[in-house]
Amino acid sequence: NLFGLDILALGTLIFGMSPFGLRFFPFLAAFGCLIVGYLLTKRLFRSDKAGFAFALLFALGGYSFCFGHLGTPLFIGVFFLLVSVYAAYSFYANGMKNADLKSARSLFVAGILAAAAICVNTVFVVPALTTVALFAAGMVRQQKAKAFYLSKAEAEPALGAEGAQTKEETVSAVHAEYRYKNRIAPAAFVGTLLVGTFAILLLSVLPAYFTLVKVFDNPAAPALSLFALLWKGIAGGFAGVNAVASAQSVWSLTYTLFRGTGDFYAVTLATANVVSIVIAVFGLIFTLIRTILLARCKEKSREIRIALRGGAVSLIAFALSFICAFFSAQAFIAFVAAQIFSFIAVSGLLADQGKSYRSVRALIISLIVLLALYFVVTVPFLFSIPFPAAWFAAM
Repeated sequence: NLFGLDILALGTLIFGMSPFGLRFFPFLAAFGCLIVGYLLTKRLFRSDKAGFAFALLFALGGYSFCFGHLGTPLFIGVFFLLVSVYAAYSFYANGMKNADLKSARSLFVAGILAAAAICVNTVFVVPALTTVALFAAGMVRQQKAKAFYLSKAEAEPALGAEGAQTKEETVSAVHAEYRYKNRIAPAAFVGTLLVGTFAILLLSVLPAYFTLVKVFDNPAAPALSLFALLWKGIAGGFAGVNAVASAQSVWSLTYTLFRGTGDFYAVTLATANVVSIVIAVFGLIFTLIRTILLARCKEKSREIRIALRGGAVSLIAFALSFICAFFSAQAFIAFVAAQIFSFIAVSGLLADQGKSYRSVRALIISLIVLLALYFVVTVPFLFSIPFPAAWFAAM
């Protein structure tokens, strides 16, 4: 969409019309996904080991390096999506400390960055439902907190008339505090999500207005309104083809982006590390089974709640991202988002210190070693390193 293209144009404005200027913000977004993914995984599973495992999987997965150094804005959308999920989870985990706008800052961030992701490509509206779900879960948790503090205040013994008055004041204070919290939170999140989406789309049209008129209208006598041009600029995200390599299968794990000619040339591939796919499938299946088993436990310890929460969030986010691959015009970016959330799920398995998961951890660590070896083999195709034509013919 236009917003993503405007960000790429900003890179060329800063660094000039060069490959570096075009690739600067996508590379920055890929690095940002590494950092935010580490922080989100660490926070979900309360484990530094899980965060480090995610960073390792993300770096060696294949897609991150390839699309990070290409001039496409879609990795920027993945970054915005990941930050919005992190901010929404912060609201779910911490709630609002006070009934003021400052305490709702995580909701402002979640809403505006979910809007930014959607403005990069409209297909991100589906994975952004993860952010919406976390906000809704946070509101439910906030209501439970209100009920807890009300029951606590009402359970306090009222000694005399003064004590009864104090008790009544405490109950009224709790009602007033959560009344304001329940007004501020939806206004902050829903307001920034809806208004932010409209504002970003509208502002992104302005720099490209004359270009859009030339492409979609008659410059001599333009008939389309600004909002019609806006729709032209965002339509097409749900087209069901692979826009990067339209002649290839939308479900292909390897996209040939460039192939040189001559006796000495380079081939650029956007490829998912096959071992990373094996790790993701294994981790998702095991995480799903473990999440179901933990959900059926009657008594949930702190460790069980952490594992259950982290597994549920990563599975839901993966499912919503993977669905996009069925109808997205840029199916590969749906795979990237799904791969990131699958890596979060796998990393959570490494955080579990139970003896029953020892064999699972050993298997994942072994696969990570294979992942690193496979990454080394594919480096020439990820970074366009030229080789003799005879080598490619032999392969």
